[in-house]
Amino acid sequence: MIQVELELQTIFESKITPTQVAEISFLFATAGKAYLPAADTLIKSFSISGHADQAEYGQDIICAAVTTLAATCITSLDDLAEITTLQYRLASGDIMCELPPLSELSAKQLLLSQVLLRSFCLGLEQIEWSEQAKAGNYIQVITVNSNRKR
Repeated sequence: MIQVELELQTIFESKITPTQVAEISFLFATAGKAYLPAADTLIKSFSISGHADQAEYGQDIICAAVTTLAATCITSLDDLAEITTLQYRLASGDIMCELPPLSELSAKQLLLSQVLLRSFCLGLEQIEWSEQAKAGNYIQVITVNSNRKR
């Protein structure tokens, strides 16, 4: 099973400026999808571990879809949002992406990062709801608060 963990942080914990808080809150006020956090919550990181084992290696469309979404999200955060201090790892069965402290991002970077990460979440939701994924227990998405102890 593929396990996807989304690390969340409330806007008020992120130490971003009041202007950034207002912009993000306004844009995400209508958030209501399964994996999308509330408008006052930001996605700080994601990690993906395991394999779906839905089919033979090279034929597993669940793994391929999740990996493609993650790689596209990471590349977009780097190239489109221009977050050059992004921490990430792309390895078989082990993918991780972590934003720098949100207070260090410009307003543009913060906004773009959240749009891209929320799009990633919508893609995961579509994979989980696909007929192929419904046929087995192939993917699990969980959210955690960034204040947890590691």
